[in-house]
Amino acid sequence: MKMLHTLGLIAALALPAVGASAQQQSYGANDYIRQPVRFDKTFTQSLSGGCKYVVNVSGTIAPAAGQENAKAPELTPHLTVAAQATCPNEASYKVTDNVLGNGPLTWAQLQDSLSRRSRVYTVEKGHQCQYAADFKLVDSRLQLDHFAHSCQAL
Repeated sequence: MKMLHTLGLIAALALPAVGASAQQQSYGANDYIRQPVRFDKTFTQSLSGGCKYVVNVSGTIAPAAGQENAKAPELTPHLTVAAQATCPNEASYKVTDNVLGNGPLTWAQLQDSLSRRSRVYTVEKGHQCQYAADFKLVDSRLQLDHFAHSCQAL
């Protein structure tokens, strides 16, 4: 009986450690940043008709205060997103927005915030168009996950 009790105690003590490592793995080994990370990344997407979409993300992300007991890593962003769509013989459209002062964000919230700020709406040859980039953060590096472009007649 004493051995079963001891095994039960060992299992109970081991469970939180297993849960914590499984939870951390869902974010990635390097998602808990310990110091600010600087970004200055530009992505360019060429489109038919000579059109081009360019988005730049620059600034820093820093670990949010109180990360010791956080269930999900949180970051404090100080970023600028500048997106531009250009087509030959058409007006150029540019959007610039900041991701700061929003309070601590999880990695998923930060990715979503960057993606929302990358959207550019244009009017081209009687069509309303939208350009958008979806980002992902992998091991503290910004990557373009998906690019979308759609137009509809006015």
